[in-house]
Amino acid sequence: MILSQLVQAVAGRPSFGELAVSGDGRVEVIRAVHDSRAVQPGSLFCCVPGAEHDGHDHAPAAVSAGAVALLCERPLDLGVPEVRVHSVRQAMGPLAAELAGRPSDDLAVVGVTGTNGKTTTIHLLGSVLEAAGLRCGLIGTLTGARTTPEAPELQELLRDLRDSGTRAVA
Repeated sequence: MILSQLVQAVAGRPSFGELAVSGDGRVEVIRAVHDSRAVQPGSLFCCVPGAEHDGHDHAPAAVSAGAVALLCERPLDLGVPEVRVHSVRQAMGPLAAELAGRPSDDLAVVGVTGTNGKTTTIHLLGSVLEAAGLRCGLIGTLTGARTTPEAPELQELLRDLRDSGTRAVA
């Protein structure tokens, strides 16, 4: 997707607040990535600030690895277009969803929160949905390193599930 079209598709959403784009918005973006080690040519690198590491510090490595644009909270001037937002973490989800073709629009999605019993609950829900004739995908700690993947991975996973014929996700 062309960067300027991607930005236009998500502009005006509350999660973005003020949105500033610098550089050539005509670059082709194929995926959003928040880990500089996972960047491939065509990636939009999301500079997520964290408690221990700030993604802005890894932007030069991401650009060297082929990132064609940056989602950032401050100017970095690394020779690629920048989409500057108030909160990368809040903006990353809608951008990743748009890049993946908004897969959750085509799925019945059930979220489970709480301290204990989430894995058991999603497996029970999955069984009920399958018994009702809906092919169901499960996302949780038994299938991934985190209870909920970060937005770029989650959107790619939802896209892959949708494309494989899955109709519900718990």
